[in-house]
Amino acid sequence: MAGTALARPAGKIVEVFDKEGPREGAYRFVESPHVAHLDVGHAAHVAAFRRAAEEKVVFVPVDGSSLSLSAAKEDSDFGPVGNKWSAALGCHAMSAIAVAEDGAPIGPVGQEFWVRPKRKRRSRKSSLGEGKRQPARYRDIEEKESRYWGVVTEQVLVAAKEADYQGRLWFQLDAGADFYEMLAVLPTLQAWTTIRVGHSHRNMWEPGVVLRDASERAPIQGTYDLEVAAGPCRAARCATMEVRASPEVIALRWRADQRPTPCPLYVVSAREVSNVPKGEAPLEWILLTTRPVTSLATALEVIHAYTMRWRIEDAHKAWKSTMKVEESALETADGFFAWATILFSVALRLERLKPVGV
Repeated sequence: MAGTALARPAGKIVEVFDKEGPREGAYRFVESPHVAHLDVGHAAHVAAFRRAAEEKVVFVPVDGSSLSLSAAKEDSDFGPVGNKWSAALGCHAMSAIAVAEDGAPIGPVGQEFWVRPKRKRRSRKSSLGEGKRQPARYRDIEEKESRYWGVVTEQVLVAAKEADYQGRLWFQLDAGADFYEMLAVLPTLQAWTTIRVGHSHRNMWEPGVVLRDASERAPIQGTYDLEVAAGPCRAARCATMEVRASPEVIALRWRADQRPTPCPLYVVSAREVSNVPKGEAPLEWILLTTRPVTSLATALEVIHAYTMRWRIEDAHKAWKSTMKVEESALETADGFFAWATILFSVALRLERLKPVGV
């Protein structure tokens, strides 16, 4: 099925399979109660790590995406996507891919789907403040969508172990993963992890010091030049980036009245110190990592590794634009998840066929 989808990329099964027999077989496969999309995905994840056997380091970008299904109906299995004013229906996915040291994608190594409950019209009670849902920061992780960061991370570790991958895993996570439960587990993972800071006001173990203060007082390791491409509200230029890095201890609290837990990490920052075009803010990244940083060379490794996070953006784009996953007309969520899992593998295969850097 994946081979046929590679030859005839499309989101609809009827467009991928032009002959009646294979088309009927594809429908029966994805809609079978005996086929679980997690099993389909796990097979692909283990296969990707087996292909990566010779890689000493595998970068693992992880990120979420929403899939808006134009064919989904109000009484279907799918739920709302987009903002609260949107009428679009679909689902959400958290994905992880393996990327080689040269930047070439190897394949998918983790993925989970979920559907949000359909929105209900607010009652007068709730509008008056009664019956409101508990704030997200006080809910258990099992009640929040952020749990899927951990779910997919665990899938990656399980697949790597089953494939007997002997190299180093290095997770690359964006600011959405900068939350208590994720940070707390980082020191225990048998892998390196880098997270872009989403809460620069987070308290450090040292009283009165926040994360931004810690990054600004960290020792200067050196500088490097960065070619900045032109973009919306951004001029093309060669920026000189100042690199700072130091080991730090973050004071993690689930809630304000909780006793803090120390979390040792390295803080790496890169800030533009050359002349900035008028009207633009200096470029800046602050990263938290479990990879030990002792020099400019190791700090640059962390920064370079984080650039691989964009590969998951490319994968999601190929999934939607080339494979047209959002055009699927499957009516059940389970059937769609199985088909979307196959199409994601094909999207990664197409990305691997592209020259590195394109």
